Amino acid sequence: MHFEISVYDEMGMICKAKHTRYIVLQHGFEKEVAKRIEQLERVI
Repeated sequence: MHFEISVYDEMGMICKAKHTRYIVLQHGFEKEVAKRIEQLERVI
């Protein structure tokens, strides 16, 4: 799955740049990433 928002991994590193698509589920943090995305979508 590809996301077009910035997502941070467990070390606080940016997995995704604003205008670049990254696969953010490569480390198996599906649930954590989903929570982060929900929080970011609320802000947006």
